[in-house]
Amino acid sequence: MMSGDEQSLWLYTILDLLPKPFFLLNLYEKRVTYTNAAARKILGADYSTNPASQAYLKLFWVYDTNGSLVPMENLPSART
Repeated sequence: MMSGDEQSLWLYTILDLLPKPFFLLNLYEKRVTYTNAAARKILGADYSTNPASQAYLKLFWVYDTNGSLVPMENLPSART
């Protein structure tokens, strides 16, 4: 049986192999806790040590189905 650290390492290794960007958000702390290799390549940085809000509107934008920019406070990462 793997320890918690070994399980995390195994999971992050698998997620890094995904070809699509993957972001893991901690909604209570309102921050990105993990980005896979594809996400880091797109962002040009690892935001797992910074609040999610530091990446939003600087490196990427989110639009609703009507094409309107979603305000940062309406993102799931900003809600608790």
